[in-house]
Amino acid sequence: MKKRRQKSFWKGLRYAVFLLLLYILQGLVFSHFKIFGYVPMLFSTAVVGVALYDTITTAAAFGLFAGILCDVSANETAALFTVLFTVLAVVIKLLSESVLTRSPVTFCAASLAALLLCAFVQMFYLLFFVGADGDALMKTAGAQTLISLIFLLPIYPAVRFLSRQNA
Repeated sequence: MKKRRQKSFWKGLRYAVFLLLLYILQGLVFSHFKIFGYVPMLFSTAVVGVALYDTITTAAAFGLFAGILCDVSANETAALFTVLFTVLAVVIKLLSESVLTRSPVTFCAASLAALLLCAFVQMFYLLFFVGADGDALMKTAGAQTLISLIFLLPIYPAVRFLSRQNA
């Protein structure tokens, strides 16, 4: 029982360090040094990776804390990403246990879907309640998604490494 608790502690610590690194990159570095004027969304792809390759409890916890950090870095007060990433992690995990294969292609496809979902959720209020220009919002969402897809390359091996360390 003691070894199991130690293993859980180290697993949580590794994921916490990974989340902190993502937070520093997304919230501090890329908010000041934008890529072509856009801030990439790093947390959603990491949530997808953890959901594909780790347990449902780990995925849900990772999604919850990733969402909290994303809300903090994006100055969201409505806990938008906290709910979105937690639900996303659980849904991806359930799909990976029944329908999805655990492969790099699945990771890329699910990450793209998660990025598009995040973009839609971010622009929903502006589009339907503020009446912002839909074309400008779609251009911004598309560019942010494309910029974010670049970061699949370093996030995938990091998530695979973390999930293998926890097995």
